[in-house]
Amino acid sequence: MNQADRWLPLVVNEGQPVRGEGFVLRVGETHCLLAVGGTALTSDGTIVSAAPTAMLHPATFVDLDRFEGRHTVIDGRLENSAVRVLGVNAVEPQADVHYVNAATRPDHRTIRVRSQAERQLMTEGLLLDLWHPADTEPSRPVALATDPEPVREALIGDYGKHLTVVKSRWTEATLRHIEEELNRDGLVRSVGRRIGPNLQMQVDATLLHIPASLPLRLARFPADAIHIHPILTPRAPAAKSLGDAE
Repeated sequence: MNQADRWLPLVVNEGQPVRGEGFVLRVGETHCLLAVGGTALTSDGTIVSAAPTAMLHPATFVDLDRFEGRHTVIDGRLENSAVRVLGVNAVEPQADVHYVNAATRPDHRTIRVRSQAERQLMTEGLLLDLWHPADTEPSRPVALATDPEPVREALIGDYGKHLTVVKSRWTEATLRHIEEELNRDGLVRSVGRRIGPNLQMQVDATLLHIPASLPLRLARFPADAIHIHPILTPRAPAAKSLGDAE
């Protein structure tokens, strides 16, 4: 199967019907759909920002206020990178959403500082990441390397025989090129990296939606190096929901 085919069923363009599932919030005077697992920043109990989101513009017959703060499925049409909402259905159980209080959140967190050897290997593109798996002892780190032997030699003094070095199937340059392609359309709502199947690095991105041009552009990259979460997906033409126009 062509690598582009995996994303083609999720393609949606301007003017087409869309569906999104998440948490309906009001930020200022604007309604938005916060993706499941997203984060809302609050101040004195008021939501001041949220991400990753899709902006919502309800049709006159749709009352979004009564769905505020609830897990919903939104049906509508993609217009100017926002959803013209034509129907809403509440979903149970409540969506997974993280609230962060701006007034009480800590000013700093404990962050593992990389050694000079690790930083140098990453600068040279030899080391993609080094981490301590949660299900193993802290003394058994895993390094993901584009060239395992130089990485092992450089880090053996710090971690000894307990270090596991895994060969990456792609380079740092490949991951950066993927990030560049994903950012070309201005649809990225969040982007980062994660360790995916077989201990391989993936670009992990949330997009507002997947436009028709993107699957073809991504086809030249390893499919397993990309993990995309579109907030909005195609809506089947026959689908109906509460508040739909006849």
